[in-house]
Amino acid sequence: MAYQTSHIYAQPKEELLVYLKAHPLLSLGLYHLRKGLIGAVKGIKKGPKAGLVVIRELCDPTESSDEVQTHRHYHAPILSWLELQGPPDLPVIPPPPIPTLAFGEIYRNHKINLAPPLNFLCFLKHISMTYETPIALYHHYTAYEDRLADAEYAWVFAEQDILYVRHVGEPYRTVQYTVDGQSTVIHSGYSNDQPILHEVMRRFGVTLSRPAYRPYFYSLKWDKYKVR
Repeated sequence: MAYQTSHIYAQPKEELLVYLKAHPLLSLGLYHLRKGLIGAVKGIKKGPKAGLVVIRELCDPTESSDEVQTHRHYHAPILSWLELQGPPDLPVIPPPPIPTLAFGEIYRNHKINLAPPLNFLCFLKHISMTYETPIALYHHYTAYEDRLADAEYAWVFAEQDILYVRHVGEPYRTVQYTVDGQSTVIHSGYSNDQPILHEVMRRFGVTLSRPAYRPYFYSLKWDKYKVR
């Protein structure tokens, strides 16, 4: 069984929520996770800006793609990232070849895990700048009962933009990149967890539960948190 996560994460800032609810595409996959969560989340930010905004699932909408078929299997919304384009002159960390680990081999730019379009990344950065709030794009793929295939990456747009990529150069090695081209290894060695998701969640005041065999959020009752 394959699992795919392709999410945008944001803080529930009032002005941003107004924009997202009015957006003809993003509103179709808009969720607000708050208290009462069980399973994936151990702790979540409280107060006037409580919780976490999630927009899912962002991907290439090609009907024949493996990711689209996976999302259809789980009855998830499918939002085309090709329709979301920002100012092309914004400085963003460009998409590198995305590594996918499969049966011990690392494949760069495997068709199952292609990098997001540069124009889409510019769109996310433009939102972050416009509403002065962090925005993250997170993707995770895993397949087979023993998780023999795996990929994970995330862009975070904030005061300092960061890109996280897993399986860089060797299996399970996770590297952090900044817009000036600097790179730092932040995880290495075998792990069946999602280390990049933990890094991203910390930026939004969310603490995840202990790692489980299945990916985080895979069994979440999303309809309960849909913004209508």
